[in-house]
Amino acid sequence: MIALLALAVTHLTPTSSAQADVLKVMYAEQSPFTVTMGRGHVGGVVGIRATDILERAGITANWVLMPAERHLKIIKSNRQPVCAVGWNKTSALSKYGVFSKNFHKDKPTIALVRANNEKALRHNTLASLLADKTLIFGAEYGHSYGKVIDAQIKQFTPKTVKTAQDSNGLFLMMMARRYDYILILGDAFKTTIDETNIPPSDVAKVEFPDLPMGKHRAFMCSQSISAEIIDALNSSIID
Repeated sequence: MIALLALAVTHLTPTSSAQADVLKVMYAEQSPFTVTMGRGHVGGVVGIRATDILERAGITANWVLMPAERHLKIIKSNRQPVCAVGWNKTSALSKYGVFSKNFHKDKPTIALVRANNEKALRHNTLASLLADKTLIFGAEYGHSYGKVIDAQIKQFTPKTVKTAQDSNGLFLMMMARRYDYILILGDAFKTTIDETNIPPSDVAKVEFPDLPMGKHRAFMCSQSISAEIIDALNSSIID
């Protein structure tokens, strides 16, 4: 879940200003970070922030939906000035990517339980919750929660019900008492509540101290991107 959007610079000349650039903006549909809104607009917590940054930089974006794995290939090829939005800076990516300043930090993964599920709510760490064999964990087939949480799931082997439902379906099944708790991205909580019309008072959002902090996200660009574009983006990123 590291790549969300990519930007390809078009009609760029060595003497053009950042305000004159047009960026072809590729993005992957990945709620709650990037969501197609129609009429050439992209929503989601990262998409909205990226749009604001581009507008402040005076850069016109042409948004194009594209699978996230294509973004890496385009940047690595370095055949044209191109950027990706929503990437976490790592030493591996820094070998061929040029990064802007960070502009978003993911909220940590959280547990959701029914507000009246006292057995689940008594736990104060994820490890304790996962180790409780009297409770049932709801999960999507093939979903990874990241190295730290995946390792804890493997270690404690909680009693699990797996489903092919999306995150909203997973949540609704929990509310229907098919299982006791689920894990979701902290950024997804508001979207999940809004889209499922479940009263917030019926749900308990549990934050655990042993859950990892969220990732930082930035623009990652190919090495052929102009310094002017990077400077314009950085100047438009407001903490």
